[in-house]
Amino acid sequence: MTRRVVISGMGTVNPLSTDVASLWRALLAGHSGIAPSCKWILRSFASTSAAKSKIGIRGLLRFQSRQTIGPLRQFAIVAALEAVKESGFDVAKEDPFRCGASSAPASAGSTNSKINTTTSATAGRAKSARSSFQNDGQFGPGKCLNSFRLDGPCTAVATACASAANAIADALRCIQRDEADVMITGGCESTVTNMGLGGFCAARALSQRNDNPPLASRPFDRDRTASSSRKGRAC
Repeated sequence: MTRRVVISGMGTVNPLSTDVASLWRALLAGHSGIAPSCKWILRSFASTSAAKSKIGIRGLLRFQSRQTIGPLRQFAIVAALEAVKESGFDVAKEDPFRCGASSAPASAGSTNSKINTTTSATAGRAKSARSSFQNDGQFGPGKCLNSFRLDGPCTAVATACASAANAIADALRCIQRDEADVMITGGCESTVTNMGLGGFCAARALSQRNDNPPLASRPFDRDRTASSSRKGRAC
């Protein structure tokens, strides 16, 4: 018999907020998270606006965690903390081997990956031993499990724009098949990098409405143009 699965909590880090309630209020008010980017790398691209998370998360993570992990995994942990808190999930009362994570990594390369690649190219060596194989999004599910001291199923899904939806479906089936009782799932994205912007601009997939960034990406509008680069996490 197929087990019944419910969503018991949600969390997010995005250009408008670091919690679901604030995000919902901002959306109802018609606020846009797209703005002119202050990053100098954008000035050489056709699209100069982006939906970056400008909301501070310093008070939500320990200083040591912020120093040792990249921004995308920081987002993953903050979003997971909110989702777990909202769900009422008590880690101490659960079997750690029955609680897992299925998450979607960033598709266009994380900030840390960009820095490590640049360092390797200019200095002839990697920034550190870990940087040779480390990717923020790919390590997100494992970092979430480590944060809660859980040891269940752990997978990172990479299927382009469908990654987050596939990760959620994988988590659903994991519980239905009785492989786990609790799954932390979601997706993250970070295309505000040289590699991400260069690729999407070359494909003409980014809006060039640079004079009015808040109206740059409106997929259901009659006068829509294209998408915008973005950075954030939902769990």
